[in-house]
Amino acid sequence: MRRTFGEWLKAVRKRVGLSHLELSRALGLINISTVCNVERGVNHIPDNHIMSYAAALKIDPEILAKMNMKAFDYTSYRILFEDS
Repeated sequence: MRRTFGEWLKAVRKRVGLSHLELSRALGLINISTVCNVERGVNHIPDNHIMSYAAALKIDPEILAKMNMKAFDYTSYRILFEDS
């Protein structure tokens, strides 16, 4: 699930025409490793970066937050969004 999220995020980044470096700069990051690690499914997007990631990628922050949670905290995601 983490890899799928990363692949989706990479596709979104490419669709808006940003390189790893450009996205990193838009997020105020010093290097591209954070962005690369998220796209590889190694790390999640930290909560304090959801809004800036969403703005840079031109996507709804709620969708991004849900996808991030589903990939990295599936139990909470299931409780909040799937269980009836």
